[in-house]
Amino acid sequence: NKTKRKIVRKKVDGENNRPKNNLPPTREQNILWYQGKDSAEKLNKKFNIDPQDIIIPEKCPYTHIELSSNFFSLDKDDYCVLDLKDRTKNYDKDNILVISKLASNIKDILPQEYIKTFASNSLKIHKKI
Repeated sequence: NKTKRKIVRKKVDGENNRPKNNLPPTREQNILWYQGKDSAEKLNKKFNIDPQDIIIPEKCPYTHIELSSNFFSLDKDDYCVLDLKDRTKNYDKDNILVISKLASNIKDILPQEYIKTFASNSLKIHKKI
């Protein structure tokens, strides 16, 4: 008799509000953990996180789109991915963030020094429209 475990996504408002729990990791946390571990090996970075360190918010902190963890939507913009806040540092619980694939792609394409300028100028341009 298998019992379905409901996935509870916690709303996180800043990195200091990370909930601590002793619950077993969810399927989504395990998937992101393995994907992160694989990425760390490819990038030659240390990997110092447990699946429970991965907090999956309801919405992407960058785009505010609702995140999906449906494994069949890997190619969709709303699929959740494990990202490094600072890509020059290693994978540890203070340097990871779950974001949308769209936000991750933008971070990959746009160098860090241009992200603030892009956001600022976008706000100015769209304010005039």
